[in-house]
Amino acid sequence: MHKSVITTLLLCLCATLGAQAQIDGGNWYDGEIVYSASQKADGKVRMHAMDEGEEYEYWLIPMADKKDTYRITRDLNNPEYEYHDVVKVRHLKENGLDVLCYYTKNDGLKNVMSNEKEWDAEKINKEKWLRQFYGHFVTEEESEFEKTLMWNSSQLSVNGTELAFEVITFNGRITDCIRIYEVEDTTNELVNEMVGTWRVIPNRDGFEFISVDEESDNMPYLWKPDGPKYQFSIPYNYRASGRFEYANHILLNDRQFAKMDKKTLRFMRNEILAYHGYRFQSKDLTDFFEEEPWYHPAPSNDQIKLSLVEQLNIELIKYVENSK
Repeated sequence: MHKSVITTLLLCLCATLGAQAQIDGGNWYDGEIVYSASQKADGKVRMHAMDEGEEYEYWLIPMADKKDTYRITRDLNNPEYEYHDVVKVRHLKENGLDVLCYYTKNDGLKNVMSNEKEWDAEKINKEKWLRQFYGHFVTEEESEFEKTLMWNSSQLSVNGTELAFEVITFNGRITDCIRIYEVEDTTNELVNEMVGTWRVIPNRDGFEFISVDEESDNMPYLWKPDGPKYQFSIPYNYRASGRFEYANHILLNDRQFAKMDKKTLRFMRNEILAYHGYRFQSKDLTDFFEEEPWYHPAPSNDQIKLSLVEQLNIELIKYVENSK
């Protein structure tokens, strides 16, 4: 499905949502921090946030000729002032999802801000980051032992032993690192090997666990690799859904996927379509998804209907792909 098709879907959705939607109030998550919104009588909306002692503020100004669409500025006295490279913001609501979509001059969807019940940005950051690692994974080692890893939002287990862990953040931001704590009264060497600090890097097949030296620097972003590295992948008999199944349900406005390489992003974007049985023209995509037990080609691509979350995620991924 081409970018122009997705953009048309979004424009049609915006045109059929009914009366002008209000933005007043609420907690608006931009992928890192949470803003508060305050809408004035003339329709202008002040977006404001405090983060680590820094104040952030900008204004959304209604565009008279476009419904639920705003210009963005930092300075009301100079409303033509551009906010970075974003030139317009669209407000969309569907099935409980309430979002502000930030577009560039070329109509690229650079970011999406979601209306959240939660005000704690660090909590949202952790939950979003962990979502991409849920599932059953295995790895083959030179010692011929296999590690089986099960992971969900609160539990991490290796070879059947539950491990206590924490997601390491810095000023509320995700560092891609977790700290796994020692398990008492265990002689399982495979479990003990997992104790320590690891950088977790997602990829198409699963993710890498890379041991890092936590003592090398006070900045988690600068911790250096130190020791073993494992590739965890989803075994074939556990592939009830795609590697990036969460992208069909969870808005990717945290942009963690931006750290993936361009090839992985392409498969991630197209997996959203494959979930609905999309028939691909590219041979490599066709060959790849036809090997997946969960993929069932639809009779026609014309029958495929994407949710708003899926449409937005495809556009967000595409924007990053084009930027690499």
